Amino acid sequence: MLKLKIAQLAKVLLISLFVTGIKAHSASNNGPWTEGDLFTVPKHFPSDDFKKEGFTSLFYQGIDYNGKEARFYAYYKMPKGKPPPAGWPAVVCVPGGGMTATPGWVDGWVKNGYAAISMDLEGHLPAPVRHDQRPGHPWSGPPRKRDMGDIKEPLNDHYFYHAIPGVIRAHSLLRSFPEIDKNNIGINGISWGGIITSLVSGIDDRFKFGIVIDGCGYLHEGDSYVNKFFKGLPAALKQKKIDYYEPSSYLGNAKMPMMWVNSTIDQHFPLNVFQKSLLATQGTKTLYIKPELGHGAEPKEKYVFADSIVKGGMPLIKLGPLVQKGNIWSVKFESTKPVEKVQLCYTTDSGVRLKRKWHTIPATLSNRSASAILPENTTVFFFNITDERGMMVSSLSRDFTEDKGFRDPRLDDGKIVLNGGFEIPRSGIKPYGAGNSSLPGWKIEDGGQKPKGGGIVIVDNWQNSKPSEGKQFLQLQCQFGDSGIISQTIDTETGQNYRLQFDYSALGFGPRGLTIKYNVDGVEKVVSFQNVKGQVPWATETYQFTASSTKTDLSFKGGFFSGFWGTSIDDVRVEVVK
Repeated sequence: MLKLKIAQLAKVLLISLFVTGIKAHSASNNGPWTEGDLFTVPKHFPSDDFKKEGFTSLFYQGIDYNGKEARFYAYYKMPKGKPPPAGWPAVVCVPGGGMTATPGWVDGWVKNGYAAISMDLEGHLPAPVRHDQRPGHPWSGPPRKRDMGDIKEPLNDHYFYHAIPGVIRAHSLLRSFPEIDKNNIGINGISWGGIITSLVSGIDDRFKFGIVIDGCGYLHEGDSYVNKFFKGLPAALKQKKIDYYEPSSYLGNAKMPMMWVNSTIDQHFPLNVFQKSLLATQGTKTLYIKPELGHGAEPKEKYVFADSIVKGGMPLIKLGPLVQKGNIWSVKFESTKPVEKVQLCYTTDSGVRLKRKWHTIPATLSNRSASAILPENTTVFFFNITDERGMMVSSLSRDFTEDKGFRDPRLDDGKIVLNGGFEIPRSGIKPYGAGNSSLPGWKIEDGGQKPKGGGIVIVDNWQNSKPSEGKQFLQLQCQFGDSGIISQTIDTETGQNYRLQFDYSALGFGPRGLTIKYNVDGVEKVVSFQNVKGQVPWATETYQFTASSTKTDLSFKGGFFSGFWGTSIDDVRVEVVK
Protein backbone atom coordinates (compact mmCIF):
# COMPACT_ATOMS: atom_id res chain seq x y z
CA MET A 1 0.00 0.00 0.00
CA LEU A 2 2.81 2.37 0.93
CA LYS A 3 4.61 1.52 -2.34
CA LEU A 4 1.41 2.30 -4.27
CA LYS A 5 1.01 5.71 -2.59
CA ILE A 6 4.64 6.58 -3.29
CA ALA A 7 4.20 5.57 -6.93
CA GLN A 8 1.02 7.65 -7.21
CA LEU A 9 2.76 10.61 -5.58
CA ALA A 10 5.67 10.28 -7.99
CA LYS A 11 3.25 10.20 -10.91
CA VAL A 12 1.46 13.33 -9.68
CA LEU A 13 4.80 15.06 -9.14
CA LEU A 14 5.96 14.11 -12.64
CA ILE A 15 2.75 15.47 -14.16
CA SER A 16 3.09 18.65 -12.09
CA LEU A 17 6.68 19.16 -13.22
CA PHE A 18 5.64 18.68 -16.85
CA VAL A 19 2.65 21.02 -16.76
CA THR A 20 4.50 23.77 -14.95
CA GLY A 21 7.45 23.52 -17.32
CA ILE A 22 10.08 22.58 -14.72
CA LYS A 23 12.20 20.60 -17.15
CA ALA A 24 15.26 20.79 -19.34
CA HIS A 25 14.82 24.20 -20.85
CA SER A 26 15.66 27.56 -19.37
CA ALA A 27 14.20 30.35 -21.49
CA SER A 28 13.66 33.42 -19.34
CA ASN A 29 10.99 35.03 -21.51
CA ASN A 30 7.95 33.06 -22.60
CA GLY A 31 5.98 36.09 -23.74
CA PRO A 32 2.19 35.80 -23.39
CA TRP A 33 2.30 31.99 -23.23
CA THR A 34 2.33 29.61 -20.29
CA GLU A 35 4.73 26.68 -20.07
CA GLY A 36 1.79 24.37 -20.78
CA ASP A 37 0.84 26.36 -23.89
CA LEU A 38 4.32 25.88 -25.29
CA PHE A 39 5.86 22.66 -24.09
CA THR A 40 2.98 20.21 -23.80
CA VAL A 41 3.53 17.09 -25.89
CA PRO A 42 0.51 17.26 -28.21
CA LYS A 43 -1.81 14.45 -29.05
CA HIS A 44 -1.68 13.58 -32.72
CA PHE A 45 -4.17 11.95 -35.07
CA PRO A 46 -3.74 10.28 -38.47
CA SER A 47 -5.36 12.00 -41.44
CA ASP A 48 -6.56 10.82 -44.83
CA ASP A 49 -6.63 14.38 -46.20
CA PHE A 50 -4.16 15.12 -49.00
CA LYS A 51 -2.09 12.04 -48.29
CA LYS A 52 1.27 11.68 -50.08
CA GLU A 53 2.97 8.39 -50.73
CA GLY A 54 5.78 7.79 -48.27
CA PHE A 55 4.60 10.50 -45.88
CA THR A 56 2.58 10.37 -42.69
CA SER A 57 -0.32 12.84 -42.80
CA LEU A 58 -1.49 13.89 -39.37
CA PHE A 59 -3.11 16.52 -37.18
CA TYR A 60 -1.61 17.52 -33.85
CA GLN A 61 -3.03 19.61 -31.02
CA GLY A 62 -2.47 23.30 -30.63
CA ILE A 63 -3.79 25.54 -27.86
CA ASP A 64 -7.55 26.02 -27.71
CA TYR A 65 -9.17 28.60 -29.97
CA ASN A 66 -12.43 30.22 -28.89
CA GLY A 67 -13.11 27.48 -26.37
CA LYS A 68 -12.51 24.54 -28.71
CA GLU A 69 -9.53 22.36 -29.53
CA ALA A 70 -7.36 23.65 -32.38
CA ARG A 71 -5.13 21.43 -34.49
CA PHE A 72 -2.43 21.79 -37.13
CA TYR A 73 -2.16 19.67 -40.27
CA ALA A 74 1.34 18.29 -40.95
CA TYR A 75 3.44 15.99 -43.12
CA TYR A 76 6.03 13.81 -41.40
CA LYS A 77 8.64 11.50 -42.88
CA MET A 78 11.82 9.74 -41.82
CA PRO A 79 14.61 8.15 -43.87
CA LYS A 80 14.29 4.55 -44.98
CA GLY A 81 16.11 1.83 -43.15
CA LYS A 82 17.03 1.20 -39.56
CA PRO A 83 17.46 4.35 -37.45
CA PRO A 84 20.89 5.03 -35.91
CA PRO A 85 21.30 3.77 -32.31
CA ALA A 86 20.32 7.17 -30.89
CA GLY A 87 17.58 7.71 -33.50
CA TRP A 88 17.31 9.95 -36.55
CA PRO A 89 18.27 13.60 -36.25
CA ALA A 90 15.26 15.70 -37.21
CA VAL A 91 14.13 19.13 -38.37
CA VAL A 92 10.99 21.20 -37.77
CA CYS A 93 10.22 23.03 -41.04
CA VAL A 94 8.36 26.30 -40.40
CA PRO A 95 6.51 27.60 -43.49
CA GLY A 96 6.40 31.20 -44.64
CA GLY A 97 3.34 33.37 -45.12
CA GLY A 98 0.94 31.74 -47.56
CA MET A 99 2.88 28.48 -47.45
CA THR A 100 1.44 25.25 -46.16
CA ALA A 101 2.65 21.83 -45.07
CA THR A 102 5.24 21.06 -47.77
CA PRO A 103 6.25 17.46 -48.53
CA GLY A 104 9.03 18.52 -50.92
CA TRP A 105 10.71 20.52 -48.17
CA VAL A 106 10.46 17.57 -45.79
CA ASP A 107 11.83 15.24 -48.46
CA GLY A 108 14.89 17.44 -48.95
CA TRP A 109 15.86 16.87 -45.34
CA VAL A 110 14.98 13.16 -45.48
CA LYS A 111 17.30 12.65 -48.46
CA ASN A 112 20.07 14.13 -46.33
CA GLY A 113 19.48 11.72 -43.47
CA TYR A 114 17.01 13.62 -41.30
CA ALA A 115 13.43 13.02 -40.26
CA ALA A 116 11.32 16.14 -40.72
CA ILE A 117 7.90 17.62 -40.09
CA SER A 118 6.23 20.52 -41.91
CA MET A 119 2.92 21.98 -40.81
CA ASP A 120 0.28 24.47 -41.95
CA LEU A 121 0.10 27.27 -39.39
CA GLU A 122 -2.75 29.15 -41.06
CA GLY A 123 -5.61 26.71 -40.42
CA HIS A 124 -5.61 25.19 -43.90
CA LEU A 125 -5.30 21.86 -45.59
CA PRO A 126 -2.42 21.68 -48.13
CA ALA A 127 -4.48 21.93 -51.31
CA PRO A 128 -2.38 22.89 -54.40
CA VAL A 129 -4.13 26.25 -54.85
CA ARG A 130 -3.55 29.85 -53.78
CA HIS A 131 -3.24 30.19 -50.02
CA ASP A 132 -6.45 32.22 -49.75
CA GLN A 133 -8.33 29.47 -51.61
CA ARG A 134 -7.14 26.52 -49.52
CA PRO A 135 -9.86 24.76 -47.53
CA GLY A 136 -9.96 24.94 -43.76
CA HIS A 137 -10.77 22.07 -41.43
CA PRO A 138 -12.89 21.62 -38.31
CA TRP A 139 -9.99 22.45 -35.97
CA SER A 140 -8.65 25.58 -37.69
CA GLY A 141 -7.21 28.35 -35.57
CA PRO A 142 -7.21 32.07 -36.48
CA PRO A 143 -6.07 33.06 -39.98
CA ARG A 144 -2.83 34.95 -40.54
CA LYS A 145 -3.33 38.66 -41.12
CA ARG A 146 -0.72 40.07 -43.46
CA ASP A 147 -0.32 43.30 -41.52
CA MET A 148 -0.36 41.74 -38.04
CA GLY A 149 -3.51 43.79 -37.54
CA ASP A 150 -4.97 41.22 -35.18
CA ILE A 151 -2.97 42.82 -32.35
CA LYS A 152 -6.09 44.97 -31.85
CA GLU A 153 -8.17 41.82 -31.23
CA PRO A 154 -8.40 39.67 -28.07
CA LEU A 155 -5.26 37.60 -27.37
CA ASN A 156 -6.80 34.29 -28.44
CA ASP A 157 -7.54 35.73 -31.90
CA HIS A 158 -3.88 36.51 -32.65
CA TYR A 159 -2.27 34.36 -35.34
CA PHE A 160 1.15 34.49 -33.68
CA TYR A 161 -0.36 33.52 -30.34
CA HIS A 162 -1.27 30.16 -31.89
CA ALA A 163 1.59 29.77 -34.39
CA ILE A 164 4.42 29.92 -31.84
CA PRO A 165 3.04 27.07 -29.68
CA GLY A 166 2.25 25.22 -32.92
CA VAL A 167 5.94 25.17 -33.83
CA ILE A 168 7.24 24.35 -30.34
CA ARG A 169 4.66 21.57 -29.94
CA ALA A 170 5.81 20.09 -33.27
CA HIS A 171 9.25 19.91 -31.71
CA SER A 172 7.86 18.17 -28.62
CA LEU A 173 5.95 15.78 -30.88
CA LEU A 174 9.13 14.79 -32.71
CA ARG A 175 10.91 14.28 -29.39
CA SER A 176 8.18 11.85 -28.34
CA PHE A 177 8.72 9.57 -31.36
CA PRO A 178 10.94 6.57 -30.48
CA GLU A 179 12.76 6.67 -33.83
CA ILE A 180 13.96 10.28 -33.25
CA ASP A 181 17.13 11.43 -31.52
CA LYS A 182 15.50 14.01 -29.28
CA ASN A 183 18.85 15.67 -28.55
CA ASN A 184 19.55 16.43 -32.21
CA ILE A 185 16.55 18.31 -33.59
CA GLY A 186 16.90 21.57 -35.51
CA ILE A 187 14.50 24.19 -36.84
CA ASN A 188 14.38 25.66 -40.36
CA GLY A 189 12.07 28.59 -41.17
CA ILE A 190 11.44 30.58 -44.34
CA SER A 191 10.20 34.19 -44.58
CA TRP A 192 7.33 34.52 -42.08
CA GLY A 193 8.55 31.15 -40.87
CA GLY A 194 11.95 32.79 -40.46
CA ILE A 195 10.36 35.41 -38.21
CA ILE A 196 8.79 32.61 -36.17
CA THR A 197 12.07 30.68 -36.09
CA SER A 198 13.89 33.79 -34.86
CA LEU A 199 11.34 34.17 -32.08
CA VAL A 200 11.19 30.49 -31.15
CA SER A 201 15.00 30.30 -30.96
CA GLY A 202 14.81 32.56 -27.91
CA ILE A 203 12.15 30.44 -26.17
CA ASP A 204 12.83 26.77 -26.94
CA ASP A 205 16.46 26.08 -26.09
CA ARG A 206 16.03 22.34 -26.69
CA PHE A 207 16.69 22.91 -30.41
CA LYS A 208 20.19 21.85 -31.45
CA PHE A 209 20.46 24.34 -34.31
CA GLY A 210 18.44 26.95 -36.18
CA ILE A 211 18.36 27.97 -39.86
CA VAL A 212 16.66 31.24 -40.75
CA ILE A 213 15.93 31.83 -44.44
CA ASP A 214 15.06 35.53 -44.98
CA GLY A 215 13.19 36.16 -41.71
CA CYS A 216 14.54 38.17 -38.80
CA GLY A 217 13.60 40.56 -36.02
CA TYR A 218 13.76 44.33 -35.50
CA LEU A 219 11.16 44.62 -38.24
CA HIS A 220 9.86 47.83 -36.68
CA GLU A 221 13.24 49.44 -37.42
CA GLY A 222 13.74 48.34 -41.03
CA ASP A 223 12.85 50.23 -44.22
CA SER A 224 10.79 47.43 -45.78
CA TYR A 225 7.03 47.36 -46.04
CA VAL A 226 6.89 45.22 -42.88
CA ASN A 227 7.83 48.32 -40.91
CA LYS A 228 4.50 49.79 -41.96
CA PHE A 229 2.76 47.18 -39.82
CA PHE A 230 4.02 49.02 -36.75
CA LYS A 231 3.52 52.57 -37.92
CA GLY A 232 0.24 54.25 -37.20
CA LEU A 233 -0.49 52.10 -34.16
CA PRO A 234 -1.10 53.80 -30.85
CA ALA A 235 2.08 53.67 -28.76
CA ALA A 236 0.65 51.11 -26.32
CA LEU A 237 -0.44 48.70 -29.09
CA LYS A 238 2.85 49.08 -30.92
CA GLN A 239 4.77 48.22 -27.78
CA LYS A 240 2.46 45.27 -27.12
CA LYS A 241 3.15 43.93 -30.61
CA ILE A 242 6.90 44.28 -30.04
CA ASP A 243 6.78 42.70 -26.59
CA TYR A 244 4.61 39.76 -27.68
CA TYR A 245 5.54 38.93 -31.27
CA GLU A 246 8.67 40.82 -32.35
CA PRO A 247 11.66 38.43 -32.40
CA SER A 248 13.92 41.14 -30.98
CA SER A 249 12.17 40.64 -27.64
CA TYR A 250 13.44 37.03 -27.55
CA LEU A 251 16.62 36.78 -29.65
CA GLY A 252 18.88 37.66 -26.74
CA ASN A 253 18.01 34.30 -25.14
CA ALA A 254 18.97 32.23 -28.21
CA LYS A 255 22.05 30.10 -27.51
CA MET A 256 21.96 27.49 -30.27
CA PRO A 257 24.22 27.65 -33.36
CA MET A 258 22.30 29.43 -36.11
CA MET A 259 22.67 29.91 -39.85
CA TRP A 260 21.19 33.05 -41.41
CA VAL A 261 20.43 33.27 -45.16
CA ASN A 262 19.32 36.37 -47.03
CA SER A 263 19.66 38.53 -50.14
CA THR A 264 21.06 42.04 -50.24
CA ILE A 265 17.77 43.38 -51.60
CA ASP A 266 15.06 41.32 -49.94
CA GLN A 267 11.88 43.40 -49.92
CA HIS A 268 10.79 42.11 -46.51
CA PHE A 269 13.97 41.75 -44.47
CA PRO A 270 16.57 44.52 -44.99
CA LEU A 271 20.21 43.62 -44.47
CA ASN A 272 20.76 46.03 -41.57
CA VAL A 273 18.04 44.62 -39.28
CA PHE A 274 18.78 41.09 -40.48
CA GLN A 275 22.35 41.44 -39.26
CA LYS A 276 21.23 43.12 -36.06
CA SER A 277 19.08 40.06 -35.38
CA LEU A 278 21.85 37.50 -35.69
CA LEU A 279 24.19 39.66 -33.61
CA ALA A 280 21.60 39.69 -30.83
CA THR A 281 21.90 35.92 -30.32
CA GLN A 282 24.37 34.27 -27.95
CA GLY A 283 25.28 31.21 -30.03
CA THR A 284 27.68 30.78 -32.93
CA LYS A 285 26.54 32.45 -36.16
CA THR A 286 26.99 31.43 -39.80
CA LEU A 287 26.00 33.97 -42.43
CA TYR A 288 25.11 33.45 -46.09
CA ILE A 289 24.33 36.61 -48.07
CA LYS A 290 24.10 36.47 -51.84
CA PRO A 291 23.37 39.61 -53.86
CA GLU A 292 19.98 39.40 -55.56
CA LEU A 293 19.25 35.91 -54.22
CA GLY A 294 15.61 35.02 -54.77
CA HIS A 295 13.27 35.33 -51.80
CA GLY A 296 12.98 32.01 -49.98
CA ALA A 297 15.85 30.37 -51.87
CA GLU A 298 17.56 27.73 -49.76
CA PRO A 299 21.26 27.08 -50.41
CA LYS A 300 22.79 23.61 -50.18
CA GLU A 301 25.06 24.98 -47.47
CA LYS A 302 22.24 24.54 -44.95
CA TYR A 303 22.68 20.74 -45.02
CA VAL A 304 26.44 21.04 -44.47
CA PHE A 305 25.79 23.40 -41.56
CA ALA A 306 23.31 20.99 -39.95
CA ASP A 307 25.58 17.97 -40.50
CA SER A 308 28.45 19.77 -38.78
CA ILE A 309 26.28 20.29 -35.68
CA VAL A 310 24.54 16.93 -35.27
CA LYS A 311 26.61 14.45 -37.31
CA GLY A 312 30.15 15.67 -36.75
CA GLY A 313 30.40 16.60 -40.43
CA MET A 314 33.02 18.87 -41.96
CA PRO A 315 31.97 22.44 -41.09
CA LEU A 316 31.51 25.46 -43.27
CA ILE A 317 34.20 28.15 -43.30
CA LYS A 318 34.39 30.14 -40.07
CA LEU A 319 34.96 33.86 -40.40
CA GLY A 320 36.33 36.43 -38.01
CA PRO A 321 35.37 40.11 -37.75
CA LEU A 322 36.01 42.72 -40.42
CA VAL A 323 39.35 44.43 -39.85
CA GLN A 324 40.60 47.72 -41.24
CA LYS A 325 44.27 48.59 -41.63
CA GLY A 326 44.86 51.87 -43.34
CA ASN A 327 42.99 51.70 -46.63
CA ILE A 328 42.56 47.92 -46.68
CA TRP A 329 39.64 45.94 -45.25
CA SER A 330 40.02 42.23 -44.56
CA VAL A 331 38.49 39.22 -42.83
CA LYS A 332 40.35 36.17 -41.54
CA PHE A 333 38.89 32.70 -41.89
CA GLU A 334 39.35 29.10 -40.77
CA SER A 335 38.60 26.38 -43.30
CA THR A 336 39.04 22.60 -43.27
CA LYS A 337 39.02 22.65 -47.08
CA PRO A 338 41.12 24.81 -49.44
CA VAL A 339 39.47 28.12 -50.28
CA GLU A 340 39.01 28.68 -54.01
CA LYS A 341 37.33 32.07 -54.28
CA VAL A 342 37.07 35.29 -52.29
CA GLN A 343 34.82 38.15 -53.38
CA LEU A 344 33.96 41.65 -52.28
CA CYS A 345 30.25 42.46 -52.52
CA TYR A 346 29.45 46.15 -52.32
CA THR A 347 27.04 48.92 -53.20
CA THR A 348 27.61 52.62 -53.69
CA ASP A 349 23.91 53.40 -53.38
CA SER A 350 22.04 54.73 -50.38
CA GLY A 351 18.35 55.14 -49.63
CA VAL A 352 15.83 52.29 -49.54
CA ARG A 353 17.81 49.03 -49.41
CA LEU A 354 15.51 47.16 -51.76
CA LYS A 355 16.40 49.56 -54.59
CA ARG A 356 20.17 49.53 -54.20
CA LYS A 357 22.32 47.97 -56.94
CA TRP A 358 25.03 45.60 -55.77
CA HIS A 359 28.33 44.63 -57.39
CA THR A 360 30.65 41.65 -56.88
CA ILE A 361 34.37 41.80 -57.67
CA PRO A 362 37.34 39.53 -56.85
CA ALA A 363 39.09 40.12 -53.52
CA THR A 364 42.63 39.15 -52.62
CA LEU A 365 43.23 35.73 -51.03
CA SER A 366 46.27 35.48 -48.78
CA ASN A 367 47.26 33.72 -45.55
CA ARG A 368 43.75 32.60 -44.60
CA SER A 369 42.30 36.03 -45.16
CA ALA A 370 40.34 37.91 -47.81
CA SER A 371 41.14 41.57 -48.35
CA ALA A 372 40.24 44.46 -50.62
CA ILE A 373 40.35 48.18 -51.01
CA LEU A 374 36.80 49.47 -51.21
CA PRO A 375 35.70 51.04 -54.48
CA GLU A 376 35.11 54.77 -54.23
CA ASN A 377 31.83 55.82 -52.56
CA THR A 378 31.10 52.36 -51.14
CA THR A 379 28.21 52.56 -48.67
CA VAL A 380 27.85 48.91 -47.63
CA PHE A 381 30.12 45.90 -48.21
CA PHE A 382 30.91 42.36 -47.11
CA PHE A 383 33.06 39.43 -48.25
CA ASN A 384 31.94 36.07 -49.66
CA ILE A 385 34.34 33.14 -49.35
CA THR A 386 33.93 29.79 -51.14
CA ASP A 387 35.84 26.55 -50.57
CA GLU A 388 36.68 23.80 -53.05
CA ARG A 389 33.37 22.06 -52.31
CA GLY A 390 31.54 25.12 -53.62
CA MET A 391 30.33 25.93 -50.09
CA MET A 392 30.05 29.68 -49.52
CA VAL A 393 29.77 31.80 -46.38
CA SER A 394 29.65 35.55 -45.84
CA SER A 395 31.31 37.98 -43.49
CA LEU A 396 29.36 40.50 -41.51
CA SER A 397 28.52 43.57 -43.55
CA ARG A 398 29.66 47.11 -42.81
CA ASP A 399 27.13 49.85 -43.46
CA PHE A 400 28.83 53.24 -43.47
CA THR A 401 25.54 55.07 -43.88
CA GLU A 402 24.64 53.96 -40.34
CA ASP A 403 27.98 54.94 -38.77
CA LYS A 404 27.62 58.19 -36.87
CA GLY A 405 30.40 60.60 -37.67
CA PHE A 406 31.43 58.41 -40.59
CA ARG A 407 34.35 59.39 -42.72
CA ASP A 408 35.70 57.50 -45.71
CA PRO A 409 37.72 54.52 -44.41
CA ARG A 410 40.45 55.24 -46.95
CA LEU A 411 41.20 58.44 -45.03
CA ASP A 412 41.63 56.76 -41.66
CA ASP A 413 44.92 57.55 -39.88
CA GLY A 414 45.30 60.53 -42.21
CA LYS A 415 46.26 58.28 -45.14
CA ILE A 416 44.58 59.89 -48.09
CA VAL A 417 46.38 57.85 -50.75
CA LEU A 418 44.60 54.71 -51.89
CA ASN A 419 46.71 51.51 -51.80
CA GLY A 420 49.85 53.49 -50.99
CA GLY A 421 51.57 50.37 -49.68
CA PHE A 422 50.88 48.41 -52.89
CA GLU A 423 49.50 45.51 -50.84
CA ILE A 424 46.70 44.80 -53.32
CA PRO A 425 46.73 42.75 -55.41
CA ARG A 426 48.73 40.23 -53.38
CA SER A 427 50.75 38.88 -56.29
CA GLY A 428 54.31 38.21 -55.19
CA ILE A 429 56.64 39.28 -58.00
CA LYS A 430 54.61 40.20 -61.06
CA PRO A 431 54.90 42.77 -63.88
CA TYR A 432 51.99 45.01 -64.86
CA GLY A 433 52.21 46.76 -68.21
CA ALA A 434 50.94 50.18 -69.15
CA GLY A 435 47.16 50.33 -69.16
CA ASN A 436 46.75 47.43 -66.71
CA SER A 437 43.97 48.19 -64.20
CA SER A 438 44.85 45.57 -61.58
CA LEU A 439 46.55 47.99 -59.17
CA PRO A 440 43.69 49.57 -57.16
CA GLY A 441 43.93 53.33 -56.87
CA TRP A 442 46.70 53.74 -59.43
CA LYS A 443 46.92 54.35 -63.18
CA ILE A 444 49.90 52.66 -64.89
CA GLU A 445 51.55 54.33 -67.91
CA ASP A 446 54.57 53.86 -70.16
CA GLY A 447 57.62 55.91 -69.15
CA GLY A 448 58.40 56.61 -72.82
CA GLN A 449 62.13 55.87 -72.63
CA LYS A 450 62.23 52.61 -74.58
CA PRO A 451 60.09 51.33 -77.46
CA LYS A 452 59.56 47.94 -75.83
CA GLY A 453 56.81 49.21 -73.56
CA GLY A 454 56.90 50.28 -69.94
CA GLY A 455 55.13 49.43 -66.74
CA ILE A 456 55.79 48.44 -63.15
CA VAL A 457 56.50 45.33 -61.10
CA ILE A 458 55.02 44.38 -57.74
CA VAL A 459 57.77 42.75 -55.66
CA ASP A 460 57.70 40.87 -52.38
CA ASN A 461 61.03 39.30 -51.29
CA TRP A 462 62.71 38.63 -54.60
CA GLN A 463 66.51 38.25 -54.26
CA ASN A 464 66.12 38.82 -50.50
CA SER A 465 64.67 42.28 -51.11
CA LYS A 466 62.36 43.67 -48.44
CA PRO A 467 59.51 46.23 -48.52
CA SER A 468 59.75 49.24 -46.25
CA GLU A 469 56.38 48.23 -44.73
CA GLY A 470 53.84 45.50 -45.30
CA LYS A 471 54.64 42.60 -47.60
CA GLN A 472 55.09 44.19 -51.06
CA PHE A 473 56.66 47.18 -52.77
CA LEU A 474 56.56 48.62 -56.28
CA GLN A 475 59.38 48.79 -58.79
CA LEU A 476 59.01 51.62 -61.30
CA GLN A 477 60.16 49.54 -64.25
CA CYS A 478 58.55 46.66 -66.10
CA GLN A 479 60.54 43.45 -66.37
CA PHE A 480 62.99 43.85 -69.31
CA GLY A 481 60.84 46.76 -70.48
CA ASP A 482 60.71 50.52 -70.12
CA SER A 483 60.34 52.48 -66.91
CA GLY A 484 56.80 53.09 -65.74
CA ILE A 485 54.67 55.91 -64.40
CA ILE A 486 52.00 55.49 -61.76
CA SER A 487 49.54 58.24 -60.93
CA GLN A 488 46.58 58.88 -58.65
CA THR A 489 44.20 61.77 -58.04
CA ILE A 490 43.52 62.34 -54.34
CA ASP A 491 40.84 64.34 -52.56
CA THR A 492 42.11 67.51 -50.94
CA GLU A 493 40.72 70.70 -49.41
CA THR A 494 41.57 73.94 -51.18
CA GLY A 495 44.08 75.98 -49.18
CA GLN A 496 44.90 73.11 -46.80
CA ASN A 497 48.56 72.22 -46.20
CA TYR A 498 49.56 68.59 -46.77
CA ARG A 499 52.68 66.47 -46.38
CA LEU A 500 53.57 63.84 -49.01
CA GLN A 501 55.95 61.12 -47.88
CA PHE A 502 57.16 57.99 -49.62
CA ASP A 503 59.95 55.49 -49.13
CA TYR A 504 62.39 54.79 -51.95
CA SER A 505 65.04 52.21 -52.79
CA ALA A 506 66.42 50.28 -55.78
CA LEU A 507 67.63 46.87 -56.86
CA GLY A 508 70.81 46.73 -58.94
CA PHE A 509 74.22 45.33 -59.82
CA GLY A 510 76.49 48.05 -58.50
CA PRO A 511 77.29 51.75 -58.09
CA ARG A 512 75.54 54.21 -60.36
CA GLY A 513 73.36 57.29 -59.99
CA LEU A 514 69.58 56.83 -59.88
CA THR A 515 66.58 59.15 -59.95
CA ILE A 516 62.87 59.01 -59.16
CA LYS A 517 60.76 61.85 -60.48
CA TYR A 518 57.53 62.68 -58.67
CA ASN A 519 54.95 65.28 -59.52
CA VAL A 520 52.47 66.97 -57.17
CA ASP A 521 49.78 69.06 -58.84
CA GLY A 522 52.08 69.96 -61.75
CA VAL A 523 55.19 70.60 -59.65
CA GLU A 524 57.96 68.11 -60.50
CA LYS A 525 60.54 67.01 -57.96
CA VAL A 526 63.50 64.65 -58.27
CA VAL A 527 65.04 62.24 -55.77
CA SER A 528 68.64 61.37 -56.60
CA PHE A 529 70.57 58.60 -54.89
CA GLN A 530 73.32 56.04 -55.44
CA ASN A 531 72.74 52.41 -56.28
CA VAL A 532 74.56 49.53 -54.63
CA LYS A 533 74.83 45.83 -55.36
CA GLY A 534 71.63 44.24 -54.10
CA GLN A 535 68.98 46.41 -52.47
CA VAL A 536 69.53 50.04 -51.56
CA PRO A 537 68.51 50.69 -47.93
CA TRP A 538 65.10 52.32 -47.77
CA ALA A 539 65.00 56.10 -47.26
CA THR A 540 62.11 58.55 -46.96
CA GLU A 541 61.33 61.55 -49.14
CA THR A 542 59.11 64.34 -47.74
CA TYR A 543 57.43 67.18 -49.62
CA GLN A 544 54.96 69.70 -48.23
CA PHE A 545 52.38 71.41 -50.44
CA THR A 546 49.26 73.53 -50.30
CA ALA A 547 46.27 72.18 -52.23
CA SER A 548 45.03 74.51 -54.95
CA SER A 549 41.75 72.64 -55.48
CA THR A 550 39.64 69.76 -54.18
CA LYS A 551 41.58 67.31 -56.38
CA THR A 552 45.37 66.91 -56.47
CA ASP A 553 47.32 64.79 -58.95
CA LEU A 554 50.27 62.68 -57.83
CA SER A 555 52.62 60.73 -60.10
CA PHE A 556 55.90 58.80 -59.82
CA LYS A 557 58.35 57.88 -62.59
CA GLY A 558 61.51 55.80 -62.38
CA GLY A 559 64.63 56.30 -64.46
CA PHE A 560 65.28 53.44 -66.90
CA PHE A 561 67.71 50.83 -65.64
CA SER A 562 69.14 47.77 -67.37
CA GLY A 563 67.15 44.53 -67.47
CA PHE A 564 64.94 43.68 -64.53
CA TRP A 565 66.56 46.11 -62.12
CA GLY A 566 65.01 49.45 -61.26
CA THR A 567 64.05 52.08 -58.72
CA SER A 568 61.43 51.23 -56.08
CA ILE A 569 58.88 53.03 -53.92
CA ASP A 570 56.67 51.98 -51.00
CA ASP A 571 54.34 53.38 -48.32
CA VAL A 572 53.16 56.44 -50.25
CA ARG A 573 51.11 58.61 -47.89
CA VAL A 574 49.67 62.10 -47.71
CA GLU A 575 48.80 63.65 -44.36
CA VAL A 576 47.11 66.85 -43.32
CA VAL A 577 49.53 69.33 -41.77
CA LYS A 578 47.81 70.74 -38.69
